Order: sequence, then structure tokens, then C-alpha cells
Amino acid sequence: MKEWLEEMTDKKEEEFRVQFKDSIQIMAGALKAGYSAENAIRETCHDLKPMYKSESRIIKEYEIMIRKFLYGRQFYDDRGGTAQCG
Repeated sequence: MKEWLEEMTDKKEEEFRVQFKDSIQIMAGALKAGYSAENAIRETCHDLKPMYKSESRIIKEYEIMIRKFLYGRQFYDDRGGTAQCG
């Protein structure tokens, strides 16, 4: 059982590394195109949506960042303050 858990943990970590690498490449392109850091994060999240499931770790992490932008400004949208990309 312990070996299986370690294997699953390693697999999830590797998946996240690939997702993170993709997201950094997308964000670098957005920044190079002139987006502000905040808008680059939003655009990256939007661009990752077709690549990964909405319950994937990378999408969740980007949505957390977007939510923190919203809360930092004390801004709540029509959906009750939820942050979603795309």
C-alpha cells in the first residue's frame, strides 16, 4: 500500500511539473506580448482551460491567484466572488 501511495504521489507531482512548465511558457508569451502580470495570469488560466480539466491542479492554482486579485480589491462579481478562468 505504501509503495502504491508513493507511486501515485510521484505521478501527480510529475503531472503538475508538466502543467506548470506549460503554464510558464504561456505566461511568458503573454508578458512578452505586453500584458501586465495580473492580466498575463488571467490569460494563462484561460489558455490552459482547453489543455487541462477544470479540476486539474494547475487550473485550481491559477483560479486561486485570480480570486486573490479579486479579494485584494474587495471586488465581487455577479457569481458571488467566485474566480474562474475563461
